Amino acid sequence: MENTSRLVVGLGDESVYEVSIRLMRNYGIPYIPGTALKGVTKAYTIEMLAELLAEHSGICNDFFECAGKVQEWLNGGAVDNFPEKVRAENVSKQLKEFLGIFLGEPIPEEIPARKIAETAIMMFGTTEKEGSVVFFDALPYPESLNGEVLEFDIMNPHYGSYYQEGKPPGDWYNPVPVFFLTVRKGVKFHFAVGRSKTCKDQELVNKAEKLLKLALKEHGVGAKTSLGYGRFKEVP
Repeated sequence: MENTSRLVVGLGDESVYEVSIRLMRNYGIPYIPGTALKGVTKAYTIEMLAELLAEHSGICNDFFECAGKVQEWLNGGAVDNFPEKVRAENVSKQLKEFLGIFLGEPIPEEIPARKIAETAIMMFGTTEKEGSVVFFDALPYPESLNGEVLEFDIMNPHYGSYYQEGKPPGDWYNPVPVFFLTVRKGVKFHFAVGRSKTCKDQELVNKAEKLLKLALKEHGVGAKTSLGYGRFKEVP
């Protein structure tokens, strides 16, 4: 997949410059840790299940309340608390694409929500049990490393005294530019998922691959994703 916007992983890592970027120790190239990819895929799954419950189950009306419940259920493997079936009509395009990964097409009128949750638990694991799918580190293709891969970006806080010292915000403060490195747009990365030693279900891995692609496309990975960073698209 290729990033359609700037990518920065490890922005908050410890550094003498206060900002950082994740580089592979042996080669000095940018990469995306498998833990980050697993995390963003699971977060996206929680987000979609929360949307399903918030809009179609009646269990919780607030999205963030539903997200908290889904996260708690998945982390603890408490699927008994998950609704067995949800009758969903007029689901969003994004949610429909997510459900299609687990259920195929066409989407049934009654969504087996508990079955999807059980599959997600098998895929990602819980605090007590490891998941059945392994998310590997993503590395840039060698041809993408020809030329400049990194480029500068900038954060420009205007109200440092307001945030740090509690003083009133005002236009008389001097902005303090903070430069940081990013991976430029258009770098092709190789992603991979696989089965753990105890997993024999290749279909589960196939679902994880599709979920990862969807999460990278819709959610993004790394820092500042709410501002559009870290988005990817599939390329030949």
